[in-house]
Amino acid sequence: MPDSVVTLDRFHLVRGDRCAVETGKCSHGGLFDRTSSREPTGGINKDDISSSHGYLHQRAAEMVIRATMELLEDIRLATGNVAFLRLMGLTQTSVLAFVFDTTSSFSNYIEVFKRVCFSIIDNRRGTSEEPSEYALVTFNDQDSGPLIRTGNADTFKEYINSLLASDGGNLLNMCLSALLLTLTQAPPSSDIFVFTDAAAKDSELKTTVEAMMEYTQSRVNFLLTSSFSLRSEKDVSPTRLMSLSDTQLYRDLAHVSGGQAMEITDTTFPQVTSVIKDVIIADLVTVLQIKGNSSKAENYSFVLDPTLSNVTVCLNGDSLSFTLYSPTGMSQPGSVADGPLGSILTIGNLRRVKLNSAKQTGEWKISINSTSSYTLKVFGQSSVDIHFYFVEIFKGGHEDSWGQTFTRPFIGRNATFYVSVTGGDSVAVTDVLLVEASGSGVVSGTIKSVGATDFLVSIDRIPEWPFVVQLKGLLNDSSSASRFQRQSPTQHKGSRITVTAQSQNITQPGVPLSLNFTVASNATGSNYTIRARTDQGFNVSFPSSLTLGTGGSAQGSVTLTAPSDTESGTDVTLTIEAEAPGSTDLNYVTLRLTVSTANNIFSGCYSLSMCLTFFWFFISHCV
Repeated sequence: MPDSVVTLDRFHLVRGDRCAVETGKCSHGGLFDRTSSREPTGGINKDDISSSHGYLHQRAAEMVIRATMELLEDIRLATGNVAFLRLMGLTQTSVLAFVFDTTSSFSNYIEVFKRVCFSIIDNRRGTSEEPSEYALVTFNDQDSGPLIRTGNADTFKEYINSLLASDGGNLLNMCLSALLLTLTQAPPSSDIFVFTDAAAKDSELKTTVEAMMEYTQSRVNFLLTSSFSLRSEKDVSPTRLMSLSDTQLYRDLAHVSGGQAMEITDTTFPQVTSVIKDVIIADLVTVLQIKGNSSKAENYSFVLDPTLSNVTVCLNGDSLSFTLYSPTGMSQPGSVADGPLGSILTIGNLRRVKLNSAKQTGEWKISINSTSSYTLKVFGQSSVDIHFYFVEIFKGGHEDSWGQTFTRPFIGRNATFYVSVTGGDSVAVTDVLLVEASGSGVVSGTIKSVGATDFLVSIDRIPEWPFVVQLKGLLNDSSSASRFQRQSPTQHKGSRITVTAQSQNITQPGVPLSLNFTVASNATGSNYTIRARTDQGFNVSFPSSLTLGTGGSAQGSVTLTAPSDTESGTDVTLTIEAEAPGSTDLNYVTLRLTVSTANNIFSGCYSLSMCLTFFWFFISHCV
């Protein structure tokens, strides 16, 4: 067999005279490899030029490049250009989801909201902002679901047009159950709009919904109507007026996800579409987002850089006044609808300031007076954004490596997260901070560069309060450097609970798969509520609760069964949650699996990146 020929036979590599079939395996080679002198002799190490087979290093690298290009081209031809670019993360990949209240009291609103939905869909069709997929979930006072998904805009409009109000006069509804279903089964980073006129009867799901918002990074916007204003004179359905606490629940959830909660009347309804368009534009980035609780005046500042356009300042609260100050010292009070700095639109509790396009660059300030809690958000369009996730550091080898963790970090302990600045070729990061989402707390991070725009950030302790990640730095171009800041739109938090699960990548159709998991905490003897679910809606069985014994831990088992007709290659995400008594704390762990009937090494490749990693390893080490 030629030295350069590689074939895969089950889990064994067959390669010329250096690799044995079935019983042998290839040695790594090198001075410290004690097995390299045994049959098959030699070694496959060509990590650098000085390795035992270093003379093949360049040849192996070139072969990897050619083979990778060939594989990607095969995928492109099989999927088409649009799907391929989305797969590679090079074009818009958002999903647009609507969550509809269909209880009888909402009947008059449904027709109006249908027109809003149609306008959103039609305005984005054929543009770079057109969603890759649409999702619809309905709910009433008894039930919620199912979730309907389609990639066809016309089909989706037919689904929406078929919506009818159901019977039911309960003053509460299953809103959070429907939202949880949407967050669980819709793809991550979805744009979700919830339409309702009533309080949630399932408010106990708030902490679970927050955890799923955190994990999926999806933005949730609530459109709330709670008066007779949109009802006809013939409508005799009982009104479902929401109390301030009911409304605050929706406001809080919107803030956690980086969305908005808009309270609508008949006079403000025509303006809603323009506000919705602001939050679903392409390249949307968050500059600043904070929740204020003080009854005294508060001052905030934010930096706008030259890459930003269509900058919007949104304030959400019941009784507030504000004044905006530009970098040049010019000011505009919130009572002036059209002023030197921008145009102000008021929709119920929402004030939207659309900044004028000229002279935006620099440090802005805003002064806010309020008698109750409020939220402030500054956002716009830019190619420069940040992405982050917590990681676990693995010591050893040529250098330390890291992998993403899919659970909340432990409060009070140190942690590391990965931050990437996208869209900026030359970036100097000066500060990465954990900023309190509803206060003034700040935890600074130690920054280590791991690439031109990639960084590992070490935190001495995870704070007790919910936080967002804020990054500040300089954008460098050929002529100057500009200050910039970005913030993660989704709120995060730590936990004093740890949830770990048995690692598993593959499950087979129709065959139950059992996975062990462990819940641990310092609270010995406490009873923790357990929940488990998948994004595919597969059948999952699990214990409803676990009592932590001596040592503060307990073990349980989750059994997952994919339907027998599930297509091989289907990805499934399993989430296991543990909630402390009184809903005082919650943590989760997520596992990504692939449904497969194949029994080969590539059956574990549940993503393109993992398949390419396996592909690169085999070719580069066995040429």
